[in-house]
Amino acid sequence: MHINRRNFIGSSVATLAVGLSYPAYAGEKPLLKVGFMTDTHVGTTKKSCERVKGAFEVFKAQGVDAVGHCGDLADWHYVEGYRYYRETFEDVYPEGAKRPELLYVYANHDALDPTKKDPKLRQQRVMDLATAFADMRARLKIDHGLFHQTTLGGIPFLVFPQTQRLIGGYEEVEKQVAAACAAHPTGPVVVLTHMAPAHTAYNSGEWGDSALRKIFNKYPRVVTFTGHTHGSLRNEQSVWQGEFTAVDVCCLQEWHGISVGTPVAGKQAYGVVVAEFFANRIVLRRFDVRDGSEFKPEDPWVVTLPFIAATAPLNWETRAKTERKAAFAAGSQMTFTTDAVPFGSLKVAFPGAQAEEDVLSYRIEISRRKDGAWERFARNDVFGEFYLRPADRTGRYARSYPAIFFEANETYRFTVTPVGFFGALGTPLEGEWTAPAKKPAKSILLEEDPMDKLICRQGWPRSAQDRQNAKPTRRDAEGWYLRDGGLNWFELPEGVWQTKKGTHFRVAADLRVQQAPKIDGWCLRLSTADGTSRSACGWMTTPDGDAGLLRCVFEFDARVDDQPNFALQLDRGGKGRFRLERLAIEND
Repeated sequence: MHINRRNFIGSSVATLAVGLSYPAYAGEKPLLKVGFMTDTHVGTTKKSCERVKGAFEVFKAQGVDAVGHCGDLADWHYVEGYRYYRETFEDVYPEGAKRPELLYVYANHDALDPTKKDPKLRQQRVMDLATAFADMRARLKIDHGLFHQTTLGGIPFLVFPQTQRLIGGYEEVEKQVAAACAAHPTGPVVVLTHMAPAHTAYNSGEWGDSALRKIFNKYPRVVTFTGHTHGSLRNEQSVWQGEFTAVDVCCLQEWHGISVGTPVAGKQAYGVVVAEFFANRIVLRRFDVRDGSEFKPEDPWVVTLPFIAATAPLNWETRAKTERKAAFAAGSQMTFTTDAVPFGSLKVAFPGAQAEEDVLSYRIEISRRKDGAWERFARNDVFGEFYLRPADRTGRYARSYPAIFFEANETYRFTVTPVGFFGALGTPLEGEWTAPAKKPAKSILLEEDPMDKLICRQGWPRSAQDRQNAKPTRRDAEGWYLRDGGLNWFELPEGVWQTKKGTHFRVAADLRVQQAPKIDGWCLRLSTADGTSRSACGWMTTPDGDAGLLRCVFEFDARVDDQPNFALQLDRGGKGRFRLERLAIEND
C-alpha cells in the first residue's frame, strides 16, 4: 500500500490502511531535511559537474539541513574533478551563506588510478585506498573520515566506506549500528553506504552486499541510503521495505538496469532525494535536477514510524496487491517492417500502454511452430518510458531483430506484455509475421550440439595461463551445467575472429536456464578471453526461475584487425543450471 502524502495534510488525524493512526497537522514542519545524491562520476571539467550543480540548487531551494553523497563522486581519482566539485558547491552556497552539513561515503571509483585506464592494467588500477581517500578528503574539504557518526535533528546518522576492512571489517559495522540503536532506542537509525544491502532495492541482487543485508536484518529501525546500482528514482522499486528500510538514491549519471534477452543501453538519470524527517514518518521526495521539478509531488514515498515490518507500506508484496495492470488503448497494433527483401533485419513497433508511469518494461516473446503448437524460443524485454519526464515520452517502441533470429518462410508470433514494477502483467498485444527470404551472410560457425564441442570452464581467466588451467564446469546427471556463482564461460574458437576492423558480427546462442525464482537473473555477455573483460557489446540478463529456451543474439563491429578471442560468459545471480543448445556465428 503506497501511503499518499495527502493523507498527512489537511486533517488532524491520518488513518492508514494498516489500521494505525497518528496526528498530522497542516503546515507541520519536519524535524530535519536531508538531500541525497550519489554516483555523480564527475570528470576533469567543470561541465561534468552540471548535474551536481542542479542537485545543490534543488537542495538549497528545499532548505535542507544536510547533504549526503553516497559514493563514486568522481569517475576516477580526478584531482581536477574534486576541485570543480568543491567550486560548484561554493558557487551555490557562497562564503557567508548558510551551508548544509556535508556527509560523504568513500567508494572505490574515487580510488581508481587515472593513469592506468588500459584494460590490461585493470589488476593494478586501484590506488592505495587510504592514500586515495585521504587525498580526496583534503581536496574536497571533507570534515570527517572514513567512518562518521553524527546526530542531526535528534536522529543518528552513520556513514561507512564501501570497503569495510578500512574500518575493521563488517564486525565493526555491526558494532557501530548496534551501539547507535542502543543509544537511540526509538526512531530511525540512518545508514549511508555505497553498496545497497543485497536483494533489497532494484538491481541490488546483482550489485548489492550480502554481508550488509545480514547485519541490517537484525535492526529493523535502520533506514539505508545507498548508490552503486545506477538506477532511476522514477523506478518504484528504488525503495524497499522488508526486515528494515532501504532507499536507493540511484545516480546522477548513466544507468542500465536488468533487461532480459536485450543488450542494455545506457539511459540518463537526473534524480535526487530530499528526505523530510517527522516524528511519525519520513517523507521521501524525488526531484529532477534539470528544472527542480518534483516527481509525483502528490504521492511521495512515505516511511511510517515506528517501523512495523508486517504493515510497512513500501513492502513490495504489499504494493503488488494494489498495483494497476497496464492496458493498451483499443485498436492498438504491432507493425512489422524489414529493411529490404531479402532482409537483414526486422523492426517490430508497437504503441506504449496507457499510464506509462506504471510500466517498468515490455516483455516481447517470440514463438514458432513446433509439432503443431506454438513454442516460445526468444524473449526480449525493453524498458518503458517511466524514467523520462512526461513531456519527453514518445509513447512508441521499436525493437530490431537481425535475420539470424529467424528462418525464411516461417511464421512467427510476437506477444508484447506490459509489466508493472511489482510484477503486474497487463493484457498482451499479439501479432504474426512470416519471414521472407534472408539476406546472404557468411556463416563462420554453426554448432547444433555445442555441449559436446565446446568446453565450459569456471573461474576468472586473468591470463592465458589461467585459461589453460581453469576447471571445467561441473555437469549433473542430466548433462546440465551447474552454476554455483562466480563466472562460467565458453571460450569460442579463435579462428572465427580473424577479420578486418569494421566487420559486422552476429552471435546467436540458444540457452536453457533454470535458477531460483525471485532472484536477479544471470549476466550474459560476450567478452574478450584474454583477462581484460572488454565486452564486445552490451550485456543482457536471463530470467529467474525456469526460463525455458532463450535465443540470445549479440551484434558488434570488429574494433581492430584480427579480433582477440572471445568467451560467452555467465556471471552473477543465484545458483542454478544451464544448457547451450545451439551456437551460430556469422558476419557480413
